[in-house]
Amino acid sequence: MFDINWSAAVPWLAHVLLILTTVFGVVGSFVPALPGAVIIWIGALLHGAMTGWSPLGLRAQLILAALMLAAAGGQFLISAAGAKRFGSSNWGVLGAGIGLLVGTLAIPVPVLGSLLGAFLGALFVELVVGARKPEEVTPNASAKEGGSTVRAARAGVGAALGAVGGMMAEIGFALVMAVVIAGAFLV
Repeated sequence: MFDINWSAAVPWLAHVLLILTTVFGVVGSFVPALPGAVIIWIGALLHGAMTGWSPLGLRAQLILAALMLAAAGGQFLISAAGAKRFGSSNWGVLGAGIGLLVGTLAIPVPVLGSLLGAFLGALFVELVVGARKPEEVTPNASAKEGGSTVRAARAGVGAALGAVGGMMAEIGFALVMAVVIAGAFLV
């Protein structure tokens, strides 16, 4: 009934898929639970497989893979660095990471859920760890910093700021990935 020329349709479907995954990936990078850079990379891989790797050839695919890995790793490292910078223990960093994921899922408002989750996760874990081992929470803390509640709150603030920094890094990498894809079509 329908005579479809698949050799002409597949490249168009690949282009539509690439556009959709790139837009969804860039928008998704604003939501910490969605791996925006990974979504863009998967779309580019599928596009390459469907079109015989043209125009997204080996060079473009390697650049996109490197950017995706940098985005994924950078988001976690920046979040952890923010918590550590404000005096969090390793347990607090773990609590911030878990809190970030739980907050994002429990409060599906972009940024708000992740910030509250990271803050409350670090705060809760630091309070629990601080109540058990106050000398190990921040070994280089001065007496001016106050008790374990103040240190836990500082760790929570650092975790929230780190989450913002990590999200900004992922947004930046996702935008660069979109430019690499657009550039491959313009060359």
